[in-house]
Amino acid sequence: MRPSAESGALLAQSLGQLLVGRRLDRLWRPTETMLLLDFGALDWPTGSSPDGGPRPRLMLDAAPRTPAVMLGRTWPPPPQAPDRETLRLRALLENARLSAVTLEDTRRLVLRFQGGACSLVFQLAGRFPNLTAVTAAPDETTPARVALLHDRPAIDDEAPPLQASGLAFPELAATPDLWLAAWSETSWSARECRLLDEQRFELQRALKAARDRHQRAADRLEAQLAAASEAPALFERGELLKTVLRDVPPKAASVRARNWFADGAPEVEIPLDPGLTPAANLARLFARYRKLVRTREDAEGRLLATWEQLEGLDGLLVRTAEAPDAATLGQVASEARKLGLRPRQQPAAGSGGESEGPRLPYRRFVACDGAEIWLGRGAADNDALTFRHARGGDTFVHAHDVPGSHVILRERQRGAPPHPEALLDAATLAAWHSKARGEAVIDVMHTQRKHVRKPKGAPPGRVSVAAVKTLAVRLDPQRLARIYADAGLDVADVRP
Repeated sequence: MRPSAESGALLAQSLGQLLVGRRLDRLWRPTETMLLLDFGALDWPTGSSPDGGPRPRLMLDAAPRTPAVMLGRTWPPPPQAPDRETLRLRALLENARLSAVTLEDTRRLVLRFQGGACSLVFQLAGRFPNLTAVTAAPDETTPARVALLHDRPAIDDEAPPLQASGLAFPELAATPDLWLAAWSETSWSARECRLLDEQRFELQRALKAARDRHQRAADRLEAQLAAASEAPALFERGELLKTVLRDVPPKAASVRARNWFADGAPEVEIPLDPGLTPAANLARLFARYRKLVRTREDAEGRLLATWEQLEGLDGLLVRTAEAPDAATLGQVASEARKLGLRPRQQPAAGSGGESEGPRLPYRRFVACDGAEIWLGRGAADNDALTFRHARGGDTFVHAHDVPGSHVILRERQRGAPPHPEALLDAATLAAWHSKARGEAVIDVMHTQRKHVRKPKGAPPGRVSVAAVKTLAVRLDPQRLARIYADAGLDVADVRP
């Protein structure tokens, strides 16, 4: 937590009494905003902690709005490999002896090493906390400043000074070691509460977004069911058209027939398409009827599954709001991942939020038999996936005659056909990431990659295929959720 002007002065005094004259043995960057300093064996302030345990280390956290200075025996785990800033700070500060700790200009906590030859400046005041190593005599090999966070000012002289709001723990002011212990414990507790709130917020954000998506899906399915309610009327119209089919003149826009399904058998008018023959109009009516029946059967099952998922999400939202600690939130997050959700993670220190290595034109999934499934990210990426990354024996999968992502099911054993369930997993992804995803039944073609060609002059993503086989796919929400959950993703994280 950010200290007041009075607490900042006593904090510098307490740290100076404990650390001045000691050598900085090691420096780490456990989080993006934190430095962890080891000054060797320290005498923990009397009465602040039981004997034993790791030796205390100084933690300087430049978290936005809540910068903190703490001395503690617990800390976030350091990364396995140091980043560039860590290495540069180590080169400047490690093995240097601390000569003074001061509160400078009521804005910054300054740790001076080697008699002032190098200093570690902690900007406490203002909106942009930062940690910066400053060299008194820079040269060609020693930079003047090394800032931990490059997106903030290294030293902000324009920031308002720390507020004079009174001393924390005034009853301990006469014993700086006990005051430092109380301050550190309170700061650590405040940090844990802040991290818990951030974790809770991210989980709630993911759950609410998922609930909104499922509610929209439920609304669409209910609309499909409402449209499918026309099926009995279409069936009735088709049966009535049969009775007068021979009497329909060519290019008629409608025909009248007696409705033998109603009392009194009144005459009704049946609209027709003048561009079709009477028999074609009859076939069209029954084709629409059968499609609506299939849609109704499919939508009913999917709507029930969607309602169950909505109930589960509502329960997780309640448990997230009531979770008392990080362990409970972790359990809720684990259950959320089983539903296909992936709460957003904070990037590791020095990662910049992106993983290292070149961008791949596909996303990886795993089929039920362990085979890899590669899903193209876009039209240009589809070409790169199919013609640069896939091999001839892999299976190319794509929604039939509609735009969509290229899907490659990797060959597990040379010459062996893919497992039927693995092929259905790949076909489900191809159907979901196509323009036909709203259909009740989607035709998906598949063939070996060696039978796929790129026509000359064709736009990105368009290919010609041979030796094609076709699967009729009904989108199964549970299968989709399982495929995405196995990849650590939420269905909405990968846009069609």
